[in-house]
Parts: sequence; C-alpha cells; structure tokens
Amino acid sequence: MRSYIASALVLLDLAASVAASPPPNFCATNAAVVAELKSAPNAGGATAYCSSYLSIKTSTKTTTVTSTPKTTTTTKSETVTNPTQTATSTTTKYTGTTTTVIPSVTVWDAATSTKYTSTTVLSCLSEEYYATAEPALKKRGAGKPATSIIPKTWNSGQRSSVCSCLSIPTPTTTYKKTKTAVRPTATVTVTSTYVPVTTTITTTVKTWTKHVTSTSTITSTSTTTECVVSTSIQANGIAYHVYEHTFTATADSGFTSTFFKGKDAIGQGSVNDLNFGAANWPDDSTAVLTLDDQTTYTNGYIALLFNGFFIAQETGEYTISTRPDYVDNWGYLWTENAAYADWDDTNARWKAERTNVQVGGEYKVYLTKGDAKPLTYLWANGGGIGQSDFQIETPSGAILHHTNGYFVQACDASIFDTLPYDQQED
Repeated sequence: MRSYIASALVLLDLAASVAASPPPNFCATNAAVVAELKSAPNAGGATAYCSSYLSIKTSTKTTTVTSTPKTTTTTKSETVTNPTQTATSTTTKYTGTTTTVIPSVTVWDAATSTKYTSTTVLSCLSEEYYATAEPALKKRGAGKPATSIIPKTWNSGQRSSVCSCLSIPTPTTTYKKTKTAVRPTATVTVTSTYVPVTTTITTTVKTWTKHVTSTSTITSTSTTTECVVSTSIQANGIAYHVYEHTFTATADSGFTSTFFKGKDAIGQGSVNDLNFGAANWPDDSTAVLTLDDQTTYTNGYIALLFNGFFIAQETGEYTISTRPDYVDNWGYLWTENAAYADWDDTNARWKAERTNVQVGGEYKVYLTKGDAKPLTYLWANGGGIGQSDFQIETPSGAILHHTNGYFVQACDASIFDTLPYDQQED
C-alpha cells in the first residue's frame, strides 16, 4: 500500500494587493505552492499568470543594423577629334575603355521539407499521464495550470506575494531596425589627348578594351527534416472486482467503503461502460444485472469496485456526476492519488446514495486532450434490483450517459493495490 504525505499549506492574510517583495518567511511558509508554480507547466503558465497579475511591463530594446551597399563604377568616355592642318593629313584613333560590370547572382531554389511521423500507442498505464509536445510519463500531481495551484481562498495580497517568490524577470522585446546607407558612386573619367602631326601623314590605330565581369549563378537546395513524435492512448475499458456484503439500503445501515478493502473478491473482469443495472429498472423484479462483458450477477447484496484511468478526449473542463434518483443504492468516486490505494470515506470526490435519503454527486476537473487521470469507482446495491448511474459532461457541452472510449486499464492490478480474486492470499 502506498503512503502519500500531503503538504500542509499555511495561508497568510496579506493586506497589500501588489508587493515589491513578499513578507518575511512567506516564501518559505508556502514553499509547496511556490514549488508547484515553478513547474506549472514547465513554469510557462506561472510566468504568464504572474506577469499579467503584477502588471510587469515589457522592456523594449532596439538594435540598429547598418547595411552599406557596394560601390558601383560607371565610366564616362570622351572622344576628341583631331583638327586638320595645312599640308598635313592626320588620322588619329584614340584608345578608350569600356567597363561593363555584371554582378554575380545567387539563386536559391525552394526548400525541400521532409516530415516523418512516429506514433506510440499506449494500451495500459502505470500512473497518471499528461499529454505534452514531447510526451513523457510524469510524476503524480505535476503540471497543473497556475490558476488551479494558487488556493482559491487567497486574497490579492497573497497572490501577488507568491508571484514575487518566483523572481520573474522583466520580459524584454527586441526590435531589429535595418538602416541602409546611401550607395556611394565612383565616377572614372577617361580623357583622350592628341598630338597633331604636321610633316607626315600618320594613322594611329588603338583598340578598345572591354572588361566584362561574368555572371555566375549559384543554386542551393535547403532540405529540412522534421520528425513529429506523438503518443496516443488506446481505450480498452476499466477493470472491476466483485464483492458480497450485508448492508441494507437504509441511511443508518452503516455502509462504508473501507469494508471492501482487503476483502476477498468473488469475481473480476473489465467493462467499457459504468452504467448498468437490471434490464427494466426500477420495475424489473428479476434482480439480475448484466454488464457489457456479458457477465451477469444477482443484484441483491453485491458491490463492484472499478480501477483504471480516465482519458480526456478533448481539452477543457469535465463534469463527472451521478444523479440521486438514479444511483441504486451507493456510488463513491475517487481520483488522483487517493484512487490508487488510500481511498476511504473521508477523501471521496463524491458519495452518492439512494436509500431513504437521496444524495447525488458532482466532480469538475480541467484536462488537456490526451491526459489520463487515475480513477476508482465503487458501486453497491443493498438488496433487490439495482443500477449504476455514471454521467460525463464534456468540455463541448455534450452530456453522456455512457463511458465508452473514456477508460484505459492499468498495466498491472497491483498499481491499484488490488489483486485478482484467484490470486489473493488467505
């Protein structure tokens, strides 16, 4: 049997709604809340909540980057015509330079992206499971949203003090400003000069020189490989054990859940639906109930104990309840750590009964799609015909009178400290 030590939270009534630093000993006194906030989830939830609550303004940092273009060169050509002189015929062709600059061009083709998907399917669980970007089995109790960690009874002063215990840094937003300098231009002027010849006929021929910077094209292929890893849980129902008892369907019968702890079971199995009962309840007089695994039992004085994990099919708040006029005769619910082994009458999420008094039950919990929460459900009948009523309201508002697809079994019966009836020790 597991032992769980619950951390005691000492709540300090602080008058100030926003404090630069928490009161002396506040952080140490409430160390359990501070530690859980730092892990909620991956500290991201607590940082966002406290930054907003404490009105921490974002610091803006601007970085300026100056981009200087390359110098371009242009050429100005000047042609000079030689004058004619008496008795002299002179033909002169002068050298000129033409420079053509063609810049190199780099061409990038479209990136190639390859995506691989790896999916892991879990058919059973050994502890509470939280769905994450990189799935991993987490320890019980970790990863709650910041709003569900801070006690609802705390005033604004206590909330700001516990946020101050986290030493949240001022968030900084950096803006990058690009400044382009004026492109410098260098102009080269080529001047042609001449010398007139008066005594001879001279023909000077000079060739033009053409400089060409060739164009080169560079093609690059960028390949990105993306691996997507996902984990899913395969719903396969919830395990149960069957017990006999002698409690009558009256409020003063002394019915208690602890009666069934350590008691020998008379049967076992697994079902998908926690709603079951006599075929024509409440008018059926045969006192026989049939489970969806096709096992039948005489209603009479019988109890069924269910152990497994509740799977969230969508993200949001779930309401798990039972109706006082439909549960016949008792229905008790436990979740989280209490569901494993330490369940008793004092820590049940709800204790419903339909005897000479009628009491229903309701439990609300916020879950992320893919989460799996440990759950134990005890149903018992106190004579005659009976019925189990287990209702789920989903985050999208649907009200389900069945539990098909919402449970996965434990990998081993010992996880809930429940041995199969044919393996129990005397």
